[in-house]
Amino acid sequence: MKKKKSLNIIKYYVDENDPAFKQEAYEIADFFDRTGDSQLAEYIMSLLAGTNVYSPQSTDEIPNIQKSDTFFNEETYEFISEIPISNSELYLPESVSNELEGVINALTANRNISTFLLTGEPGTGKTEAVKHIARILNKRLFFIDFNRLIDSKLGQTSKNISNLFKNINSSHNLKTKIFLFDEIDAIASNRSDQNEIKEMGRVTSTLLKEFDFLNEDALIFATTNLSKYLDSALLRRFDAIINFDKYTNSDLKDISILFLKTLIKQVPS
Repeated sequence: MKKKKSLNIIKYYVDENDPAFKQEAYEIADFFDRTGDSQLAEYIMSLLAGTNVYSPQSTDEIPNIQKSDTFFNEETYEFISEIPISNSELYLPESVSNELEGVINALTANRNISTFLLTGEPGTGKTEAVKHIARILNKRLFFIDFNRLIDSKLGQTSKNISNLFKNINSSHNLKTKIFLFDEIDAIASNRSDQNEIKEMGRVTSTLLKEFDFLNEDALIFATTNLSKYLDSALLRRFDAIINFDKYTNSDLKDISILFLKTLIKQVPS
């Protein structure tokens, strides 16, 4: 690496020229990546983004997850399916990333919290964040299929929810799993809304009851972009609610640069 770049980055730092400082640092990271030191390049990129970059691990760095148990039989557990954890970079606002780090630390320390709601507009990274949390905690991730859970027959959806939670609570190796209720608003209406269908109100009541009797070892993450329409009683069932709608213009610019850098790397030289 040329001495000029080292001098430039010091000068930009002293002058508090943040855009030029970051651009020079990105070029240094790119230099190390091109010369074969990808680990140092990734480290520099993560420092530039603060704590709001969830960097992927190589498969060698991820401990083996035991998948020998036969928890899911398609006939018995028809509403649940395993999905892969994430091994790609995820860029988040620092405030959101700090909250997620707090969740991870609390779960690692076994602080008796187990239900989390991630709120925010579509595309803010809620579902991907859960995939990264599963990777970091070395847990398997399971998706609740609402398309099969919701039934047109009167009362059947409530029965399905009860069966779903029975399966979760009795799951083998429960501590090794995370269950994702993606877009939970599909089964959780506001019961105080006079325009709400009574059947969906009953479904919400069933969901509340099942949360009350959730196995203490079960770990639930839910997402929604319609939190203002959720029943307030359901919101109280979550140990923590994290709002992903915290992207500033500066965040968006930084993320755009990082995405551009990633795309450039993928272009054949």
